[in-house]
Formats: sequence, C-alpha cells, structure tokens
Amino acid sequence: MKKLIFLLILLIVSVSNGISQNVTFKGTAPRAVVVNEQFRVNYTVSSTEDQRIKAPLLPETEGLKILFGATLSGRNSTTMIINGNASSQINLTYTFTLLAEKEGEYTIPSATITVGNSEYKSNELKLTVLPPDQAATAANANRRAQEQSSNASGEADNDIFVRMHVSKPSVYENEGFLVTFKLYTTIDVAGYNDAKFPEFEGFIAHEVELPANQQMSLENYQGRNYRTIILKQAYLYPQRPGKITIGQGRFEFNVRVRNQQRGPRSFFDDFFDTVTTVQREVTSRPTTIDVKPLPTGKPSTFSGAVGDYKMSSTISSTKLKTNEPVTIKITLSGTGNIKMTQTPEIIFPNDFESYDPKVDVFTRVSPSGVTGNKTIEYYAVPRYAGTFTIPKVQFSYFDLKRKTYKTLSTEDYLLHVEQGDGAASTAQTIIPGANKEDVRFI
Repeated sequence: MKKLIFLLILLIVSVSNGISQNVTFKGTAPRAVVVNEQFRVNYTVSSTEDQRIKAPLLPETEGLKILFGATLSGRNSTTMIINGNASSQINLTYTFTLLAEKEGEYTIPSATITVGNSEYKSNELKLTVLPPDQAATAANANRRAQEQSSNASGEADNDIFVRMHVSKPSVYENEGFLVTFKLYTTIDVAGYNDAKFPEFEGFIAHEVELPANQQMSLENYQGRNYRTIILKQAYLYPQRPGKITIGQGRFEFNVRVRNQQRGPRSFFDDFFDTVTTVQREVTSRPTTIDVKPLPTGKPSTFSGAVGDYKMSSTISSTKLKTNEPVTIKITLSGTGNIKMTQTPEIIFPNDFESYDPKVDVFTRVSPSGVTGNKTIEYYAVPRYAGTFTIPKVQFSYFDLKRKTYKTLSTEDYLLHVEQGDGAASTAQTIIPGANKEDVRFI
C-alpha cells in the first residue's frame, strides 16, 4: 500500500513538472520613452494546458506610475494533433499602461502570474526615460512659419542628419576604436537610395555585422528627441602616427512629406493632406583622429601588435624516428588586430626539412572590439638521428591597459630522433597544408 501511494505521488509530481515546463511568461517594453509620456508594457503567457490563468501582477517602480492594468489585450489558441494525441496551446497577452514621471535608467522588476496552482515570474525589463524635447514647444508654436521657410523637403535642416561618432578621439598606433554612423530623424524615412561611407584611408577596418532585425530607438540629442538607427559600425586600426582625418559620408534618403493646402487652414484640413516621397541628401561631418606613436623601448621581438594577447604551444611528439614528421602548433589569442599580427617563426635544426606553416585565423568583430585566435601549425621532418633542441618562440605586444610592452614565450622542445627503418626512407611524406610542389619522396 505504501509503495502504491509513493508511486501515485511520484506520478502527480511528474505530471505537475511536465505542465510547468510547458508554460512561458515573457514581458516586452520600449527601450526608451520621454518623461511625462504614457507607454505600454506587454506580458504574454503561453500554456499547453487549458488551466485557470490569473491576471499578472506588476510591482511598483519609483518614477514609473502604473495607470491601468493588467488588461487582457490579446488571446489566441492553437490545437495540434501528433500521433493521434491532441494538445492545445493558449496565448494570452496582458497590457499595463505606465506613466514615466522621472527621467533616468530603470529596471522594471519581474511580473508574476498564476497558472493553475503554480506561480511564474517574467523577465526583468530595461527602460530609459529621456528628458522632454526642449525644441518641441517652440517647434509646435512656430510650425506655420517653418512650413514657409523650410527647404525643398518641407522640413527644417535639423529634422534629419547623420552623425559619425568615434569611441576614442586619441589612440596609439594600431590601437582599435569604434566608429559609428547613426541616423537621427524626426520625420518619416522610407529608406535610402545611396550611402557612401568614407574610405578609412590610413586605417585597417573591420566591419561590425549589424542585427538583421534592427529597430529604430529613441535618443535625446542636444535637447531634442530623435528616432535613431545605426547605419554602419566598424572597428578601425590606425597604421601610422599623426593626425588622420576620416572623411565625410554622403547619404540619400527617401522621406515622406505632407503636401499641405495653401491659404487659411482649419483643423479639418489635415484630413485632406496628401503625402509625397522626396529625396533628401545628408552628409556627415569629417572627424580627425590623433594617433600617438608607440613609446620607445620596443623589444626586438615586437612587430607592431597592440592589445591584449596570450600564447600557447603544443608538439605532436618529442620521440620519433627519422623521416617521420613532427608538428608544432602555436595558438595566439586575445583582443586586437589579430589578423595582421606577424606570424612567429620557429627555427628548426639544420638536419630538419621544414615547410611553410599552415595558418588559420578566427575573429569576431563586435562594438567592444576584435577578438579571436590565430593558429599556426609548423611541420618538419628530421633526416638524421640524434637529440635536437627546438628553441622557444617569443611574441611581443604593447599592453594598452598597463601602457607597457610585454613578451610572451613558448617552451623549448627537446626531440629524441631514432634511426628509422629502410621502408620509411622510401615512403612518400605529405605535409598537411603544404603546396603540391612541397611533397617530397624520401
């Protein structure tokens, strides 16, 4: 009897866990709003079981006042039949309406919801409350005058522009920095026909891949709130000291302009206005970067690397026979212009036949920098028996954090080579990564 009760409890717990795993509860909110502006926070709960669902509860956050909610704003259900078993999924969306009372950075805490007999928590939400648009009142008051004096696109000059922003105006030679081209607009942009970015002459550029689903966000700039979107980001490495100028960019946007009737207007005239798409050319201002020369006292093994690096090495074997290849792998990893780092050189003994190294480079480019690794595989074949030393390899770089040069080193390898048999001397030795003409018959 006790065993039966235990199995029954175990079954109930298993079913309960299965149900809980089929429930999701997620919240979404705008990334930025303006102070004294109402905005909505949505929470969606999904369950594969038709259970009783209570409306979610959202804790109060100082500076963000809850005006309404939770209000059921969406409901849909789907039924799936798999192997004759039917299951239904219910998706409910609840909406809270909030008022942004103070500007600043906010974290909206997790909301809670009860599904059946279990309670679930949502994710936290990050929100920026921007100051009021200082130009908005004056712009509204003088809208009629602006319509008469605006340019061909029907908007004031500061209604759309592109800023080129650099993360560091002063850097060392070969020190990376981020350059960002961002569109700022208060008018409706339908896309662009052409974008000519600077050539980045004097720099090695690594472009940052932007998200495919990038959305416009809200940003306060010089007292005015703009909708913004990043057009291009790249990580640049200056190749010489001195003043290097990044030239201007040129962009051609399609903007939608309302065609307004002339003469005295009333409130109802706005309903009869039409919209025309016109081209608007915008240029970004050039920027000059101050590139400082690297300090004196460079080690003899320094070849220009700047950043933060680590180095390790491995060897395939330290005991082998004549005419058997040995492989030494060196891995250089870290942050910096790793693609352009000079490949360290291994000095093999004269009694070894060496081949060009195989080099593989993997990098990841993000707004925080270029990281990755460079793997170099060296191949050599000993032709005579004996004990040989393969000397260590050194790599030097300029450490940006400590503003000093650092030297990394591998270890010495001691190889014991025995005389191989006669069959090995007539075998074909193929070195992985070597060119076809580098294949030897020995």
